[in-house]
Amino acid sequence: MCAARDEKLTYTIQFGFDAAWTDVQIVDEIDPPLQIDDVTLDVNGLPPLPGFWAWDYDDDSGRLTVSIPSVPAGAFITITIYATVPDTIPGNIPITNVACEYIQDKRVMCCGERVYVKVRPCVEEFVPEAGSLLLLGSGLAGLAGYAGMRWRARRR
Repeated sequence: MCAARDEKLTYTIQFGFDAAWTDVQIVDEIDPPLQIDDVTLDVNGLPPLPGFWAWDYDDDSGRLTVSIPSVPAGAFITITIYATVPDTIPGNIPITNVACEYIQDKRVMCCGERVYVKVRPCVEEFVPEAGSLLLLGSGLAGLAGYAGMRWRARRR
C-alpha cells in the first residue's frame, strides 16, 4: 500500500471479551509516530455514552492508549484510529502498528499481525479523459480515410 505524506489513514482494532472486566487499556504502538486526528470506540457496534472511555496519544513515542473503566461480558470492542502521515516521515519506510490489550495492568494479548504501510510519493496513474480519446480516435480515423483515398487514387 502506498501512503503519501499528508494522506489520511484509518486503522481498526478489534478485541472480544468473554468475561466482564474492569480497568481495561488497549495500547496501540505506531512506529514511526503519526498525527492522530481522532479515535472512536464502539461496543458491540454501538458508540458508548460520553465519558465512558478516554484516549491519549504520546506524539514522541507513537503510543496510543485507550482506557475503558469496565467492559461487560460478551462485549466486542472496535477502536478506529484516524491518522495523517506527517511530513517528518522519510520516504520508503514501513509504518508498524501493534495493539495490545491490558486488563488491570497485565498484558493479556496482542494483535497477531503488524500493519506495514510504505510511505513514499504515490505516482498518479495517467487516465485519459473522454475528450482526449475522442480527439485521438477521430485523428486516426481521418488518417485512415486520407490513406484510403490516396491508395484508391494510385490504383486508377
